[in-house]
Amino acid sequence: MRWIFVFVSLLWALPAHAASFDCAKAGTEIEHAICNSPELSRLDEAMAAAYRSVPKSNKYFDTLRQGQKAWLQNDRSDDVDTFEKRAKYLAAFASLANCLAPAENPEDCNRVEEQALDACMKAGQYTTYAMDTCGAAMSEAWNSILAVETDLKRKSLSDDPETLQLYDDAVWAFDMYRDAECGWRYSEYRDGTIRGQIWFGCYLDLTSRRTISTIRENWSY
Repeated sequence: MRWIFVFVSLLWALPAHAASFDCAKAGTEIEHAICNSPELSRLDEAMAAAYRSVPKSNKYFDTLRQGQKAWLQNDRSDDVDTFEKRAKYLAAFASLANCLAPAENPEDCNRVEEQALDACMKAGQYTTYAMDTCGAAMSEAWNSILAVETDLKRKSLSDDPETLQLYDDAVWAFDMYRDAECGWRYSEYRDGTIRGQIWFGCYLDLTSRRTISTIRENWSY
């Protein structure tokens, strides 16, 4: 799994003006903005590198493809912060997807999460902003994976409406519990600079455990 850590680290060291498309063929306003901005170009290539690293055979690829298509159509702008947050999410998602999809022991992917988070935060010099945005990206990535696994579980229960309803109730209850558990922990530190790390530490722990548990449940079908 060492290559995943190296890959994530390299995402933040791509050269400037390395847009993922041929700038000579730029046609839209946003494409011209990317080509004219070293930072947007670097982030655009980082996103493309993360996207390309997930093979189409990966069971999470469709989620990646659909999500990126929606982002390009609805959320992409010439704002560096928007690009940076998306690049961080894609790097986090790629790391998890490439580890979890083939994993015989998905718990090992917690180490990949730690490495990817550290690489992301190191690139931002471990500032509070970097730690918060990297934590948010990894949280979103785990949620994306969990959504896929939850949908697979729901499909396996589709011929048993009673159990499916109970499962949906459990999913709702988990969401409520996670928000409440992480909420009180955040509130305890709400006046401190580490409140974000407290929230994301809690959120990542609960979401990763729920995801891995659901992955294992789906293996029996």
